[in-house]
Amino acid sequence: MPQSIPAGLTKDHILRALTDIDAGIDHPFGQPTGYELVHEDKRYAPKAVIGLACQYSVGRILQPNEFSGGEAPGQANFVLRDLSFTIERKADTSNDEDDSLIQEERQRRYEMWESLKQRGGPKAVASSVLRDLGIYGGAQGIWMDKSRTSRITSYGEGITVAVLHTGSSYADDIAEDCIIYHYPQTRRSAGRDLSEVNATKKAGSSRLPFFVVTYPTPSSTVRDVQLGWVESWDDELRTFLITFGDDPPSIADVDDLDDTLFELSTEEKRGRREAKVRTGQQRFKFWVLQRYGPKYAVCGLDELKLLDAAHIRPKHADGSDDPRNGMVLCANYHRAFDAGLFRIDPSTLEIRYRNNGPNSEDLRMSFPSISHLRKQPHTEALSWLWNTWDEGAS
Repeated sequence: MPQSIPAGLTKDHILRALTDIDAGIDHPFGQPTGYELVHEDKRYAPKAVIGLACQYSVGRILQPNEFSGGEAPGQANFVLRDLSFTIERKADTSNDEDDSLIQEERQRRYEMWESLKQRGGPKAVASSVLRDLGIYGGAQGIWMDKSRTSRITSYGEGITVAVLHTGSSYADDIAEDCIIYHYPQTRRSAGRDLSEVNATKKAGSSRLPFFVVTYPTPSSTVRDVQLGWVESWDDELRTFLITFGDDPPSIADVDDLDDTLFELSTEEKRGRREAKVRTGQQRFKFWVLQRYGPKYAVCGLDELKLLDAAHIRPKHADGSDDPRNGMVLCANYHRAFDAGLFRIDPSTLEIRYRNNGPNSEDLRMSFPSISHLRKQPHTEALSWLWNTWDEGAS
């Protein structure tokens, strides 16, 4: 799990890292995504700068999965701003690529999709059909067809054409309308995995559709295919949110969410414009984890595979899928929360327990409150649940 950036970084350490990057030093970091460090009319990836600078403070380069590039204390953007460096949202680089080539590739992929339907797809398709149409080349989770797509990007790395999800891991992350897709972490070189991640990010930033290939059953010899779009990604969680459909989804930014109207109940959304963060349990999970980070609200577990996104006002009570109506819990505490064994006091954020139920020691709680979280659930959500709670229930 990513940790805070080690203390002790100075402005001089950062400047030395910028010099290293200018000199072309090899490093495990990709291109900047949402933000860039701007210095002397040059732009740099904040995480790369921090990772390289740490060799001058702690004696080694930090790896991408060891820290976050976010805005909270101990994260890259915060540390750089605290050292008086300028951090800006990433400039629009769409002109860095040949727009005509991207448009040509987009049209090609739509034609491949239509050809797949004409060949009896997109469900229960033979692997040979996918190869014949150039949809998937096989033998890897992310397929770029680099011989074709590398010419589109200025850096020659390629753009994702298809991703494979076998269902053997993270089976619960597949839904009818989207998928949470985990970054590759293989025994190959770190650079190979990173290039596939960057190729998928490029598909997202270029608004290019690609193909999501899945197994109908674990032992199936045929494949199901969906047309997918990168809706968002999170380097800290190492996941993509991929949406299915013929048209690209609107781009949501969880960092802007606190400036939007909070809708606690799904009833309040009827007749209004579609919410910025769309419905669906997997999508809700992605946005909750991105908002709060891989940090359990009430316990000290650090196993990412046990992360649950819990609704505060539950779905059966018309609770919305706004991530501010959610918290990150492990599976055990999710069950205890749904059973009403504990609640969050909206006025103090302290964890409270039933008068006749198990206490913090019985439940082995790690925290007395949720004030340690980098963001908090919406007060309206906590208040609704607090006001409906029977503290004395047995």
